[in-house]
Amino acid sequence: MPQKRLLSLWFPRLAAERVMRLDRGLPAGPLAVVADRRGAQVLVSLNAEASRAGLAPGQPLRDARAI
Repeated sequence: MPQKRLLSLWFPRLAAERVMRLDRGLPAGPLAVVADRRGAQVLVSLNAEASRAGLAPGQPLRDARAI
């Protein structure tokens, strides 16, 4: 009987890091990637600075702007 192997990888900052690599001209500071979810814009990926600033994935963009 062959052995089954499973691998699960989680890259919580992948989208934000990709944006930062593709656009090197971005100013330093918090960065959030936003997507439309059920009629609202929400944060889906953050860089470390955005997380330290108190932002969180799944947070509505309108709430994040208030921070």
